[in-house]
Amino acid sequence: MCISSVNSAGLLDISLLSSLYALVAIVPVLALGARRLHDTGKSGWWQLLFLIPFVGHIVLIVFFATEGNKETNKYGPVPVDTHEGHKASAIPVQPVEKEVPATEVSAEETPVSEEKVEENKNKA
Repeated sequence: MCISSVNSAGLLDISLLSSLYALVAIVPVLALGARRLHDTGKSGWWQLLFLIPFVGHIVLIVFFATEGNKETNKYGPVPVDTHEGHKASAIPVQPVEKEVPATEVSAEETPVSEEKVEENKNKA
């Protein structure tokens, strides 16, 4: 059977579309795999294990499923801080402290719990 022939089911159209899809999808798939391997401290070249039937696939599944490093590795900072729930930045950002203007507040305006008042009376 010649590739350029089209049968009644139109398989050439499907194989052409699937080949185009594979060519378009290969770059993001490799990038995602490399990023996941970098999270675990491994090189993206480990994806070549996929070329080894069965064993390579299983090893890659284990690599992809392992938890990433909790600290910065040679590939960069941790992409998500699981303890705080915010994304880490590639550039360290120092928090900016805002100056609050000092205002005079009388003791009557300051909210104080009754427990604190009792503690202060007992100390005196």
